[in-house]
Amino acid sequence: MFSEKNSIYLIAGYIVFLGGIGLYLLSLLVRRHNLRRDEERLEQIAEQLQLEQQATHPTNAQSSGTRPDTGTTAQQSAAQAAPTQN
Repeated sequence: MFSEKNSIYLIAGYIVFLGGIGLYLLSLLVRRHNLRRDEERLEQIAEQLQLEQQATHPTNAQSSGTRPDTGTTAQQSAAQAAPTQN
């Protein structure tokens, strides 16, 4: 079916094809490695920012009982929401 003259091109084609697949898989491995490294760096940065915020703002809105969205305590919110009786 294949002549000796054409078989060299068939083998070369397979080598090029498999080489391309190999390079693609290698690039995927490198990308995955870089993604994991970047993820670790972002987690470290987030932890550092969190520590810096805690150091600069030692009073936490949740520990003081104030609601972060309104700045009022739960008791103040309940008093405002309660209907007044006349």
